[in-house]
Amino acid sequence: MKLSNILSVTTLLTASVLSVPSAAPQSARPAGSIQGTALQWGSNRGLGKASIELRGGGVSSAQPLKTTTDSEGKYYFTGLQPGSYRLLVKRDGYVAAEYGQQWLNGPGQPVSLTAGQALSGLDIPMMAATTISGRVTDSRGAPAVNVQVSALKVSYQGLQRVLRTVQEARTNQDGEYRLFWLTPGRYYVAAVATGWNTNGQIIVNGDANASPGGEPYTTNTQTRTVLGQNPTAGAANFIVNGNAVQARGSATTLAPVFFPAETSVDFASPIDAASGAEYRGSDIRLIPVPMYHVCGTVSVLGDVRPPDPPGATGPRGGISTQLPLVSPNIEDALRGGPNQGLQSAVTAVQAANDICPGLAGGAPLPQQARGQARLMAVGARANVSNANTGSYTTAIDANSGRFVFRNVVPGMYELSTSTQTTPENPGFNARTPVEVRGDVDFVSLVLQQGFDLKARLNVEIPPSGKTPEIGNLLRPYLGDDPPSPRDPFLGGFTNNETLIKNLPRDDYRVYVQPLNNSVVAPAVQRSPALQDVYIKSITYAGEDALNAPLRYSADPEATLDITIGANPGVLEGRVLNTNGDPAVGALVTLVANAPGGRVFRTDMYRAVSTGRDGRFQAKGIPPGDYRVFAWAGIERDAWMDPDLQRANEEQGRSIRIEEGGNTSIDLPLITPYLR
Repeated sequence: MKLSNILSVTTLLTASVLSVPSAAPQSARPAGSIQGTALQWGSNRGLGKASIELRGGGVSSAQPLKTTTDSEGKYYFTGLQPGSYRLLVKRDGYVAAEYGQQWLNGPGQPVSLTAGQALSGLDIPMMAATTISGRVTDSRGAPAVNVQVSALKVSYQGLQRVLRTVQEARTNQDGEYRLFWLTPGRYYVAAVATGWNTNGQIIVNGDANASPGGEPYTTNTQTRTVLGQNPTAGAANFIVNGNAVQARGSATTLAPVFFPAETSVDFASPIDAASGAEYRGSDIRLIPVPMYHVCGTVSVLGDVRPPDPPGATGPRGGISTQLPLVSPNIEDALRGGPNQGLQSAVTAVQAANDICPGLAGGAPLPQQARGQARLMAVGARANVSNANTGSYTTAIDANSGRFVFRNVVPGMYELSTSTQTTPENPGFNARTPVEVRGDVDFVSLVLQQGFDLKARLNVEIPPSGKTPEIGNLLRPYLGDDPPSPRDPFLGGFTNNETLIKNLPRDDYRVYVQPLNNSVVAPAVQRSPALQDVYIKSITYAGEDALNAPLRYSADPEATLDITIGANPGVLEGRVLNTNGDPAVGALVTLVANAPGGRVFRTDMYRAVSTGRDGRFQAKGIPPGDYRVFAWAGIERDAWMDPDLQRANEEQGRSIRIEEGGNTSIDLPLITPYLR
């Protein structure tokens, strides 16, 4: 072959190879952008110098994208890949927020970004924080230095109302304190005089959740050194302005004092702190709290006890239906003294003779009726640092039934005793309210044996025609009326029947977990199979026991009948602000229309939020009469506060939900903490 031909073939092959199409590198997806404005809540005023974080998408969680708003409150993120993002914002003097929040400190909504998309108008409203300040003095009016002051807010554990510490600070050399950057809302302020360390903490905790693993900006803890001193008079003493005050085993103690000078939060003055406001002059006066004794006797039903022993002085206790055991509004923060319970029957007799010499004893208690007495403060707990437990126990003298509690701080208590139920010996129970405002020299506990109550479950057929098998998911129990710290009497359905055992004659409230629950019982998760069922009726011996107490007569022929409905109603509507515009992210809540029934009809509680069009829909609602509220600027659980409901009752709307019905309503927006 000629060289020219070889070159021609080589050239042709090379050209052929070069002409084969190669895989072109894949082009990057078009970048997107997000922009919006940080706004003053309730206005169009932009907030400059706010810090914005962008999380999610392709952004590293350890290194989120950050920017700062300009003088008009605007922010920009560019060069973003498609994905789901979250926008968080913080600014000094404002409550931390997230885009799409539907209540203060609540979760936000994700932002979905497609390839090349330019999202704008993602505005984030921020609510100005509030400040409470004042001065703490001792009983003589002198400044109380280095006293711990706490801002407490009503919160809920399940449905139980509690007070949680949101922020703490120490008073300075002039007795002054300042609680700042608080989330707007209702607060109780308490001062606790205790021994202290040389270092103290200020805890800024907007959502009353001290967990260090919370979302960004919902928990921020700062530590600073404060001037102080260590107690020098021993652990059993408090130091107030250099004076040692014995706190245990004496006639007085230093309990938490609530603004302005109350040892019980039930009589304290709450501070309704509005957005951007400062509440000066919230002064607290520390007062020594006297401690008293409570003496009494335990007997078995049928025994005779003197109703009024000779020589006894002071307020009388006793079995009385006139004294309330608990109120949904009581937040008894007195934690009581240390457990001064007597450890043996011998010391119980001696103490009763020494402290209450006029207290007459009775017949020996049967073996199966012997136990301990318990004195427990009623109402919800208050998480005040260094506060005591509010619970006392003591021995009961088996030979005379006498008992005594020492060093009890004032307050409303429930006195109770019970014995363990065994197959051989049925249990005994007794309880009575005791109000301690002085020495209580005689209170009587009468033990009675319980009886078994038969309960039956009836589940109605839903419109679908298939009766749900839910008996194994429901647990009926009887709680005290009103609610009390005593353990409830429980039952569990087998073949739609159960026995609630050892039930004394008394008044009770009937609950069916998890459809409704006592305010003093832990919350129970609701199964998806129970979403469209509700308690339709509860009767005992033919009498209503759903909307009224069950008056248990121990009639062996009477049964507790529980009917479960399966055809709930629907409520839908819209929420409008004062300008008549749709309210986005409003919290719509439903409660029983009658305020007196709200603490018991927890099955009627519902909470939903409005969308971008201001509309809402609530499904699975039990038929009945409701009061509906639409809130803005409150934390999620605050709507369950009876005080907040009462203050805004006129702005709510009454409706009736019919079985299987669909009801519509327009609601005004309620903004209790916006100025």
